[in-house]
Amino acid sequence: MVGDYYKKNQPWASHWDYQNNSERDLRVKEQDLVNVIDILENQYGIPGVVKDKLGGYDKQYGVAPGVPQQTISFLGKLDWKINSVHSATLKYNYHSFSNPRKLIGNGIFSAQYGEESYDHSVQLNLNSQISPTQKNTLRLSTNYMLRPGEPYNGRVAIGRVYVESDFGNGDTDGDEVFWGNQYWAPEIISQRAYQLIDNYTWLVGKSRITAGLDIYHERISDQLTHYQQGEFYFASVEDLENRTPYRYERKTPLGDAGGRVKPTIFETGVYGQLQTYLHDDLELTAGLRWDASLIPVKPTYNALLEQELGIRNDVAPMDLNNIQPRINLVWDINGKGTDVIKIGGGGFVSQFTTQALTMSHIDNGVDYAWPVIEVGMPYADGSGRVVTQEDLPTPDWDAYYENFDNVPGEEYVNELVEKGILSTDVPAYVVAIDENLQNPYTWKFNLGYFHKVNNWLNVGVSGYYNSTLNNSYYTNINLKDNPEFTLDQEGGRDVYAPLSTLDQNSTSVNWLDARKSDKFNQVMYYTSADWANTYVALVLEANMKWKDGSVNISYTRGASKGGVRYNSGNAREYHYVGQSYDGFGDLMSRSYDLDDMKHKFLITAVSPTFHGFNISTKFMMVQSERFHATMHRRYDIVGVATNSSSTNYIQPYIFDINDPGLTEDFRADYQQLLDNTSPEYREYLMNNMGQVAQPFAGINPVRTSWDLSASKTFTFQSQHKVILRGDIFNVLNLMNKEWGGYHYISNTDLYDVTGFDVGNKAYDYQIRENAGKKYYTVNNPYTIQFGLKYVF
Repeated sequence: MVGDYYKKNQPWASHWDYQNNSERDLRVKEQDLVNVIDILENQYGIPGVVKDKLGGYDKQYGVAPGVPQQTISFLGKLDWKINSVHSATLKYNYHSFSNPRKLIGNGIFSAQYGEESYDHSVQLNLNSQISPTQKNTLRLSTNYMLRPGEPYNGRVAIGRVYVESDFGNGDTDGDEVFWGNQYWAPEIISQRAYQLIDNYTWLVGKSRITAGLDIYHERISDQLTHYQQGEFYFASVEDLENRTPYRYERKTPLGDAGGRVKPTIFETGVYGQLQTYLHDDLELTAGLRWDASLIPVKPTYNALLEQELGIRNDVAPMDLNNIQPRINLVWDINGKGTDVIKIGGGGFVSQFTTQALTMSHIDNGVDYAWPVIEVGMPYADGSGRVVTQEDLPTPDWDAYYENFDNVPGEEYVNELVEKGILSTDVPAYVVAIDENLQNPYTWKFNLGYFHKVNNWLNVGVSGYYNSTLNNSYYTNINLKDNPEFTLDQEGGRDVYAPLSTLDQNSTSVNWLDARKSDKFNQVMYYTSADWANTYVALVLEANMKWKDGSVNISYTRGASKGGVRYNSGNAREYHYVGQSYDGFGDLMSRSYDLDDMKHKFLITAVSPTFHGFNISTKFMMVQSERFHATMHRRYDIVGVATNSSSTNYIQPYIFDINDPGLTEDFRADYQQLLDNTSPEYREYLMNNMGQVAQPFAGINPVRTSWDLSASKTFTFQSQHKVILRGDIFNVLNLMNKEWGGYHYISNTDLYDVTGFDVGNKAYDYQIRENAGKKYYTVNNPYTIQFGLKYVF
């Protein structure tokens, strides 16, 4: 019997947290946020928070108290000795998790929803000792997972408004506030998997030979509503009061669309392994594995997509190119165990990520239309007319809460077609899978030397190198291949919309003008990266023993580069745009990863047993979590849809402060920022001057953590034990609520865009004086946990 007696829940860190952050840090004054909430509640009928799901908290922003998350686990096991040859083990595992507080980023609390998760797994093992030298192990297993999510206040459209705040002395800033629904709820995610693994082992002299078979089948049954809620954009609080959005969009189900989609995956693998001694002091383990993957169920064919962009979406990717050799050598140099060298390497294949498969069946461009209607957008009929405010639906959240069917949908789309605003081929958002999609493939290599100094001290040094090929990511193939013009003052940065669409007041590009085909919006192509994600690390370690206690010390110096960001729960791209959209691979291949760990120092210790008591502790210092200079998503200066629900990011150009082309006012503001920002952000800017900002080239300060545990073992009737254990996580925070946190770099947006110089083809920028400041937070308050274990 093992379980937590008490666990303090970690609070959700709201973006609108005025207790732990200043108004200036959050970019919106509290009174301005209160005004928005007052409009939403009193004029729009937006409900209050669901207090019992928010710890009794009744405000739409701030820091709500922790709400318990419930976890229930059950494990059952039955062993059966069938006869002298065969024995069987049956296992059942149940796990459920309930998170009552899921919130949208930058959203008010009434937009929360609840997430549930249920997992059932059954496994049957049959072990057969066929002879003293031959053994077979057969494992059959099945797993069922169900994860529903439902908004507490009902399904409605999403709203977002840009709120600008005046902080005095000419300092203005702002950000968007979201309300209504979540982008992805309600949803039902369901998967059932079946697996057969069989291993046959022979003992031949000093050698052990294993041959195996692995067959896996997964059936998916998902009902996802990503971006189907409808979304209204408001440019200002005044527009919000007047109910005059400048933009409305919705991934609109057509006909009976919106039910479950059911893609499947088949995977199989065969492998063999030899474990032997080439010499009494030299052990060899060598193996070879081959895996194959097939995605047999094709999405609905989209003929228009093939006609316009030349790709078929009704594909069934098959990956047969997964031969994985592996070898490992352990050399006991003098045969005494005092000096050991370990060297190994091999290939390892990962599984496909299933979420993209699901979205390719939903977003086939046939079952859903995704109109984006924006004031000033030209009519599709070529009449020269443009969209006006009257063409957009008037938002009515009272009606939406009464019945979700009141959200403008297919009927509204038909009206737009009749008016000539949209063509009969209503633009759709498409997720297409690359027919030649490959499983991610990782080469891993390691080399280590370990020395036993004496009976109580061991030391070692190890090196590691990993290189992963074929990481999966999204790229928008409906963006123009060639730019319409370039920004010469920014290193020749590509801009994908015509120069004629910009004027002196332009602060961004309309991404609709940057499409290859106006028959589609974004066409997300899920494909394999043609560059490698690399990881290299050096580890120094020492182990000291004292009676039955020990102390372990290690230091790791690591570097990880070339990773692609992919959010498996959100079928959108994470595309960092530097000089050009197509340069993403080159940009990322030489860039650090977001979670790159540069330094890690770790001490773990367990005391010798004293009257049945043991004390253990862990102290860690880590420097990881990188940052870079950014631009706010409303400044889409090249046309890659940063202000939609996409997760594209444009890397700003870091001007050289000594550039004679800078205005004196800009230079003065630039110098003031360098003088006042954090040392980490200043160093980042100095290292990137005269080029597009490099992703994740800055790194946050070192973080520390200290945990402490104690256990007591009670023994009775010789074979029975009761172990009582207590753990304290983040001891420093228990000692002082201001301790146990860490510093981080925030507000990394470097510029505001104030206009565009048409003649010089250059944007006008203003330095953000608050960029790159360093803040302190206690994100993981102390946790006290008790456990009880009975062994018999």
